[in-house]
Amino acid sequence: TSIRLAAQHADGYFPNSGSSEQLAVSCQGVQREAPAGKRPLLALYATVNVGPAAAPAQQELEQFIERYYGAPYAAISKRQGCVAGSADACANWLNAFIVQGVEHLVLRLASQDQATQFQRVVRDLLPRLRERRP
Repeated sequence: TSIRLAAQHADGYFPNSGSSEQLAVSCQGVQREAPAGKRPLLALYATVNVGPAAAPAQQELEQFIERYYGAPYAAISKRQGCVAGSADACANWLNAFIVQGVEHLVLRLASQDQATQFQRVVRDLLPRLRERRP
């Protein structure tokens, strides 16, 4: 399986995961399959929209995903991590992954206005993320 291959041969594990619970299961598998003394780096790819109001942020996220994939948001969000809302709401969601062992985040910005979204992520979201401690 991909989990066994990642655990035994890769330096890291970089899944798409719709929830921190899904990630926990696959991360446990990676750690279980890893050779003694090896612990692959854990990363997460997630799509975010940080907005001043939850409903418009969610709507923009859903439109972005549906245009990008040409598929319903409900189907895509089950397989991929997506979050929209206030900086606090997005941070809470991402922090659940960090608690599971994620050390690196790759964030895709779900917005037509990438510059504003980037500013919100840097200014409002990143300071709210937990620092993972060994």
